[in-house]
Amino acid sequence: MRKAIIAATWVVWLHVLVVILHAVAHIGAHILPASFFDYAFIVVVIMIAPVVALFVLNNAPLSRLGALLLFLSMLGALLYGLVNHFLLPGADNATHMLPGVWQLPFLVTSYLLLILEAAGSIIGLWGLFVREDYKISMH
Repeated sequence: MRKAIIAATWVVWLHVLVVILHAVAHIGAHILPASFFDYAFIVVVIMIAPVVALFVLNNAPLSRLGALLLFLSMLGALLYGLVNHFLLPGADNATHMLPGVWQLPFLVTSYLLLILEAAGSIIGLWGLFVREDYKISMH
């Protein structure tokens, strides 16, 4: 579980950094969430839940719950970003943004989030299935 926690720590804190940079690109490009649901989902699932999952993951008796929360929050973020930044048409689509100073930061952070959220989902699954008590005996 220790390796999963180390990997989760790196991915979650990199995710926080890229989310902040992506939010700056959103604001700079004047692309704001379309609804209250979007705001709530972004704040709760994409911004808060992965950090909470990391702290729960570091609490040994609750580590599986932390891994589950990491998996679900990162999967939710991944699907939300995939749909909104790459599949649906509109201002939030990273591949169809109008040219401007925020086009490249928005595009790069969209892809970085996709990668980090996929990695976070995989690490969450890994944390769910790793056995805490597994030790190789040399006897």
